[in-house]
Amino acid sequence: MEPKQQLTDFQNTMKQATSKVVPFFQRNKKLSFILIGVICIIICAYIAGAYLMDPRDKVASFEQAVRDGDVNTLSSLIHSPDSKLEIDDKHIRDLIAYSKENEDYLPELVSSMMTQINDEENGITNIGADHDYYLKRTNIPLFYSLYTIQIRPYFLEISTNEPGATIKVDGKQVFKTTDKEKTYTMGPLMPGNYKTYAEKKYQYALLSQEDTVSAFDEKTATSESDLDLNGSNLNLESNFENTNIFVNGKAIGKTVKDLPEIGPISFNGTIRIHGEQQFPWGLEKSPDVTVEENTSSVDITPVPFATEATRKPIVDLINLYAKQDIQAYVQKNANVLTTVDDNFKAKYIEEINNDVQLQNYWKGNALGTRIDFDHVTLSQNEETKVYQVTVPVEVHAKYRQYHSFDNGDEPLEDKMDYYDIVLSYNEKAKKWLVTSTSDQYFANDGYFDGKNTVKSEFK
Repeated sequence: MEPKQQLTDFQNTMKQATSKVVPFFQRNKKLSFILIGVICIIICAYIAGAYLMDPRDKVASFEQAVRDGDVNTLSSLIHSPDSKLEIDDKHIRDLIAYSKENEDYLPELVSSMMTQINDEENGITNIGADHDYYLKRTNIPLFYSLYTIQIRPYFLEISTNEPGATIKVDGKQVFKTTDKEKTYTMGPLMPGNYKTYAEKKYQYALLSQEDTVSAFDEKTATSESDLDLNGSNLNLESNFENTNIFVNGKAIGKTVKDLPEIGPISFNGTIRIHGEQQFPWGLEKSPDVTVEENTSSVDITPVPFATEATRKPIVDLINLYAKQDIQAYVQKNANVLTTVDDNFKAKYIEEINNDVQLQNYWKGNALGTRIDFDHVTLSQNEETKVYQVTVPVEVHAKYRQYHSFDNGDEPLEDKMDYYDIVLSYNEKAKKWLVTSTSDQYFANDGYFDGKNTVKSEFK
């Protein structure tokens, strides 16, 4: 068809349409005004909406809310791209804190969002999803585009080296490892800080490890947490192989002979170990030792006379011996000594006989003692199997030895004598006896000032 003929046909068509539409509006003027008004409202709404929904304003509001710490505003601005991922205030606060600690973080987010807007307006697709927060554009037919601020979902990869370990995130159990699966991936999650924790209970210890993961500004939106449980063995020592092992106050049914090493065990201060043993005179214990980072071995040799039940007989014995020691010389009678064994009594008999022959004599008496139980040592003779203890003792006494040429008028001397007193346990008689003494000078200031020094005064 010729162009001129086409133009003629179009003009005829427009004349026909006009001849029908114009008379309609002329007959229905009221409806015409309503339609015109609706069209104007739509046009104004479109223009106003486009102005009010400027994505740059939304980005500016986001930036200001982060700087102001405005959790409520951010909660209304941020949207989740996944129905399984909820926006929560805790991780919005993490965003605020992270932005303050990392000055470049927020400006980079804002710059990325502005670049998105510019690119989209110029027909360049830019999804911006390589940042923790980005803009999503939604096209509405015959209307302006809608922009929302969305989060990039994170995934938290938690691994440990032990099967049967319980994994927790922010205090909630999320997984238990197996021989085949020792890594667990959790997500989707909001960008934020997450506390991870792994623990596994062993026979003698609870091994645990914790970590704080900052899930921000990661290129792959995946943060990793390595929670390897590192437990080593601990050497146990005791002078007595039948010492029973206690962990955190509970017997484990093993002795040092059965178990010279214990493990795996935690070296983070959560484990306490001590030893106990039933001796012929009673139950004795070692002090609790806390296993810490630098602990390589623990001596669980029971400390003799650590309890009132086993200590009191020793205090009574040593106090009685201190009195009898002087009285034996004063009375020139070794039979006064009921606290010593026969061999040690023989020494007294010999010395008293010498005094008699030389016409020497003694006056005085013991006034009191201090017994240092912090420095007592316990051993067992390998051949005789007799138990022996060495006890540091201070004896306060007033006494003097007089010779045949003295007139006996010299005053008594107030003395502090220091000894290591050796006691042996007589299983047949079921009692301790003094078997020897040795003079000592305790230069170490640690003697006789500890909490386990027992002081006695004689009346």
